[in-house]
Amino acid sequence: MDPSEGVGQDYSVISVIKKATPWHPDVQVAEWASNKVGPHDLWSFVYAIGNVYTVKARDGRLVQPRVVVETNIAAGDAVQSELLKRGWVNFHQQVDLTKGSKKGKTRVRLDIIGWKTTKGTRPKLISI
Repeated sequence: MDPSEGVGQDYSVISVIKKATPWHPDVQVAEWASNKVGPHDLWSFVYAIGNVYTVKARDGRLVQPRVVVETNIAAGDAVQSELLKRGWVNFHQQVDLTKGSKKGKTRVRLDIIGWKTTKGTRPKLISI
């Protein structure tokens, strides 16, 4: 989820990706975009769309899809904060890929949720 910087400035975008399995690759299954929704109202759209893709596990638990919010601007933090207030629990947790095993099997999880797009993370975000 990429929040806008304000109404009419750029677009807020919510993209829903079905995670790859051995039988199919990652695939985008839905997208919502608007330049009419302010960043502080965006959480409600993320919440609604996320609940469409929430499923019931075999043991009866509800399993929320992972929400990955770009947090380069304050609006991203505001979206996460509003979702947390409403009980959302499945967020992307940042990892430090410079620590852990050299083969990349062990990731050091940071105590930070959200996605920061930087010079180093941008290629990972847009690669196929």
